[in-house]
Amino acid sequence: MAEAHEAVAFQFTVGAEGNELEPTQFILDVYVPTHIRMYIYIVFISKGVSVNVSYDVFKALVYAGLHSWKLRCRRTMNSLYNSIYPGHPLRGIAWCGMIYVLNTKDRDPSNGLIDWLNSNIFSRYCAPDNSRTLACLVFGSGTYVVLIQIRQYILKKLFSYHGWMYQEHGKMSGIGPKVWGGLVKLFIGRNPSLYSYQSVLPTLPLPSLDDTLRRYLRTIRPLCDDTEYRRMEVLAEDFRRTIGKKLQRYLWLKWLISTNYVSDWWEKFVYLRGRSPIMVNSNFYGLDAAYIHPTTIQTARAANVVCAAFQYRSELDHQETKPLMVQKLIPLCSSQYERQFNTVRIAGKEADKIIHYSDSHHVAVYHKGRWFKVFMYYQNNLLQPCELQLQLDEIVRDTTPPDYGEEHLAALTAGERTLWAEARGKYFLSGVNRVSLEAIEKAAFVVILDDDEFDIGVKADDKYDTYANAILHGKAYNRWFDKSFSFVISKNGVVGLNVEHSWADAPISGQLYEYTISEDIMNFSYDEAGNTRG
Repeated sequence: MAEAHEAVAFQFTVGAEGNELEPTQFILDVYVPTHIRMYIYIVFISKGVSVNVSYDVFKALVYAGLHSWKLRCRRTMNSLYNSIYPGHPLRGIAWCGMIYVLNTKDRDPSNGLIDWLNSNIFSRYCAPDNSRTLACLVFGSGTYVVLIQIRQYILKKLFSYHGWMYQEHGKMSGIGPKVWGGLVKLFIGRNPSLYSYQSVLPTLPLPSLDDTLRRYLRTIRPLCDDTEYRRMEVLAEDFRRTIGKKLQRYLWLKWLISTNYVSDWWEKFVYLRGRSPIMVNSNFYGLDAAYIHPTTIQTARAANVVCAAFQYRSELDHQETKPLMVQKLIPLCSSQYERQFNTVRIAGKEADKIIHYSDSHHVAVYHKGRWFKVFMYYQNNLLQPCELQLQLDEIVRDTTPPDYGEEHLAALTAGERTLWAEARGKYFLSGVNRVSLEAIEKAAFVVILDDDEFDIGVKADDKYDTYANAILHGKAYNRWFDKSFSFVISKNGVVGLNVEHSWADAPISGQLYEYTISEDIMNFSYDEAGNTRG
């Protein structure tokens, strides 16, 4: 297997009775870029397990751990920054410095509170100069946090205003909307990170029981004749007088402790509990730029797109991506970005579940029935497109046939969810099958190097249906529908995006796709032969 799949050894082995066959020796041969090769030898012997790990493997693991810790530290710092937005730590330091300077000039801005803190608390444990400094620091920090909390509260109230929805796009007519818009611009702050506004967005309002029943009756009125409608009115009134009030209290408790009392139910009952195939009932797709075809080399296009996607992931991790804004005033919730990468939908017998991994350093590549695990980092640095293209070229040149069951494995993700869950529990809970499946599911995303060519452009209007069908479902067994998203690259370099729907709505994936296509064409670009630059 190691010789057959140079990017990674994947093996799916099922015995005649449905039992997995355990190998006596398993060799994992990984190509990171071409100038480093890593080996892990795991030999099962009669008295135990002998493990021999090369120095290069150990070094790669160290770099992976270092990358993960840096990412965690960055996320912690961003969380602290977002907690005081629209304030800023530097402005807080400047505020504390101003308080200290005023206090040393015998101008007490605290109305005696700093002196009280100094004499009753800090002077007992510190020298006089240090105790006064600490008192100024505590007072300055406390007042700055209070001011930020007031500003955040005002922003939340301003964002609760819905009158802007009825204004012409880009214009505010009337005194009320104009005053509201001016106040939003005054308090909203500058240079927000991706999650800066999460704490000031208003929660989804909870309608009263009477409002819910009134809206329900108004909704069903066109669907019922007079007799049926009167019957529904009686049932609605009976519900209001009996169990309705109790359920409303439970709903109020959920609203009280949730940022959105609907989202988890929507995800569970609309998506995850569905037992029908998600291939065409849930997943959606995105198409390539219609009139721009930068290269016809499949591996070059794939390398640029994949590197652009990882660059976008880095911006998400560092929260450098700006939140989506409506009319440049109203921020949209950014919570769905959290599960864009390193995410998979796991089939269950009654309901699926979404698993998000904190980080992933590889992509899963499918080509001619074979799965490859391609690492994207070397010495803690993201591979350049030209380096990645070399790895993909090796995959395309490899003529080794797929292992038994490997070519059509992804068909399990295209069928009924319960059947996939049963197969998963029977064949993929241990051994090589489990390790191989995890290599796909723990990937940042999936890359499909397709065997077909797609025609797009001015003269290919009648062929877009074929192109769209290929991106949406392909041959059913050559798409991994459970991953959060997959890039599909045709043999002539046309790209498409297949997205699993349950983790987010289309604008989130659309922003990723727009970014990758733009970076691919405008920044990364190609040389005269159509290969990646470098």
